[in-house]
Amino acid sequence: MTQDARSRGHGYVLVPVLLLVCGTATYPARAQLPDLVRGTFADTLWAAAFSYVLAALTQRDRTWVLSGIVIALALELSQGCSALPGTFDRADLVALSLGYALGLALERSSSHRGSCPVDMMRNPAR
Repeated sequence: MTQDARSRGHGYVLVPVLLLVCGTATYPARAQLPDLVRGTFADTLWAAAFSYVLAALTQRDRTWVLSGIVIALALELSQGCSALPGTFDRADLVALSLGYALGLALERSSSHRGSCPVDMMRNPAR
């Protein structure tokens, strides 16, 4: 694998890591954030990172992408029926959906298109 291919592929790691770091960084400051942001911002960014990575690794395979949003929403809904610990919130369903769409949009508009880690393993000379 060439150095250029490796550097193009770093975006597939950098973008979701930055999304997760930004979401995690909101936890210490939660008391100062507006109510709407306090409970949903981290969920939005988690869903964005999840969908970004899933779309990138599966080359936006429709089945995988749809499975991802179903899983994300099912995890939140399972809190509502006490199947998982946590607090169910309808705003989280909206936040997860918006975050998921954001991640897909970021992946689609990425400047590193064609340098998916899976592609780079298959075609190391790229």
